[in-house]
This record gives sequence, structure tokens and C-alpha cells, in this order.
Amino acid sequence: INIVLDRNYIDVSKGEKVKISVNTKVGRKVVIKIYNLTAEYIRKLEYTTQQDGWNMIEWDAKNAAGKIVGRGIYFLYIWIEGGQDIKRVYIIK
Repeated sequence: INIVLDRNYIDVSKGEKVKISVNTKVGRKVVIKIYNLTAEYIRKLEYTTQQDGWNMIEWDAKNAAGKIVGRGIYFLYIWIEGGQDIKRVYIIK
């Protein structure tokens, strides 16, 4: 299982989104929990892969209430059947 970010920073003032690509088999459940630097829960994303190979998931830098998060460092805890990873993202404005 491969998990890749297209880049580790985004500028929300330009409407950019975090793009998370996972390389796995079709029908696998992907769960991404997002936390800020102080371990505060931000949001959960769930996705079921639609094809073998690369699948892309986007985070629009919004929290569970639908508001854009503040600038700073965020951690993406990514679980996929058969593996897991943690990625760090910088949000700038």
C-alpha cells in the first residue's frame, strides 16, 4: 500500500485542497482522521476505493462543522485495510 500527498502544504486563500493518493485494491475502505498540532480532532474522511491502483481523496481544509481551519500544522492519520500511515500538512493563508 502506498500513500502519497501531492504536496505537504496548501494555501486555502487560493482554494487549494490537500490531495491524498492511495495505491490499493478496489473496495478497500480508507479512513482519514485529521488532527491539529495540539491533538485536537478536526475531521474524519471515509472513502471506499473505486478501482485497483491509485485512488485520490481530497480534504478541503474544513473541519467537521464545515469551517476552514486556521493556518498551522495538521496530521492526517490514514488507515487502509492492510496498512496505515501518518502525513503532515501545512495550511497557509
